[in-house]
Amino acid sequence: MSKKIKGALSPKNNRVLVMLESVLTAGIISVPFMTILYENEIGLSHEQIAITQAVFTVVAMLLNVPLGWVADRFSRKTANILGDLLCLLGLLFYSRAQSMWDCIACETIFGVGIAFSQGVDSSLLKHFADKEDASRHHKLFKDSFGLMSSLCQLICLVYYMIGFAIGDMDVRQIIVISAIPFVFAIVAGCFIQDDSEKLEKTESSPFKDMGKIAKASLVNPETNIRIAAFIVAREITHGIIWCFTPLMHFVGIDGRWIVLGWAANSLMAYIGTRLARKFNARLPEWVCFALPATIVVVAAAAMSLKLTALTLCLYVLFGAAQGWTSVTMMPNLKTHVNAKQQVTVESFAKMCSQLYYVIAVWVIGWAADIELRYAALATILLFAPFVMPIALRLKHQEESEKSKRLLK
Repeated sequence: MSKKIKGALSPKNNRVLVMLESVLTAGIISVPFMTILYENEIGLSHEQIAITQAVFTVVAMLLNVPLGWVADRFSRKTANILGDLLCLLGLLFYSRAQSMWDCIACETIFGVGIAFSQGVDSSLLKHFADKEDASRHHKLFKDSFGLMSSLCQLICLVYYMIGFAIGDMDVRQIIVISAIPFVFAIVAGCFIQDDSEKLEKTESSPFKDMGKIAKASLVNPETNIRIAAFIVAREITHGIIWCFTPLMHFVGIDGRWIVLGWAANSLMAYIGTRLARKFNARLPEWVCFALPATIVVVAAAAMSLKLTALTLCLYVLFGAAQGWTSVTMMPNLKTHVNAKQQVTVESFAKMCSQLYYVIAVWVIGWAADIELRYAALATILLFAPFVMPIALRLKHQEESEKSKRLLK
């Protein structure tokens, strides 16, 4: 059992601190300007940008599970603080980047930082929420996670509007400003008092322990289908994101007004989280997965046929889908995971997701270099074939679990 922390904050106060730390780091003001840095100041092609982004993903992918296991085994709080600190350093180094190799170094730092904090916020949130509400339905956790997701999208919108307001500044100065919220997040993280139970070592080496947990997640039908749903739902809107600014340039939108496009996308993501919070409990999991995926495929099909300012407006549907899935997919997975393995399993799921992203971002970047509207076509080819099989399998699994509960 966990030792009681002397003078500990209440579970509710700790839960609020976790949400605050997560919200502060949910967005980066400079994101809409990064492509301008890559193309105009450093001179990277779309393919080189894709490679740079893939470096971040590969680093995070390789370290996700080991560092997730470290968080579960030793301290989720410390892992969270280290992750935010490395992201802060990555932004500061990015403000001085001069070459593709500099960008790769910065993305490597980011990758390590994200791997440290991957899954920690939601695991801490679940721990403190379940201490307040011990019901097996995890209602407080899902409600808190939904609220946190909504606030994260809202802060992204705020950050992009700040970016619009300071859009005339030098892009490197904007990147420095982007680092400020991470300072406050680190401070908030220091006040969190983590009393969650630690993962016990069961194998002769840490890597065997990680392998055992990962294998159990893949063998267990309750978790493996939800991992698959998470991967497709997460990456179907993620792989094309770095083509958004070039797409807006292509249809005649330039300068700081591009930031308003990102803001509109975040606004739709926020609306998506609100809709998910309202309907998630009423809809089966397979519907929560299939609905946004279908919307994205239809929107991408329209964009791939003809790319104009009007059809690009469909990109906001990508934001709505992103917001919806951010509220539904991961909580549905985590409620079927052992409490002591929360970060490790989520990190494993995100490692699998990032592995697919490496492929997706390269294919989409390559297609965009041929013609920008082909980026939407590549998105369809990469993800559409998996939507129906996963939805049907998830539906079958839900019906099986419901039958078992009724028998009890």
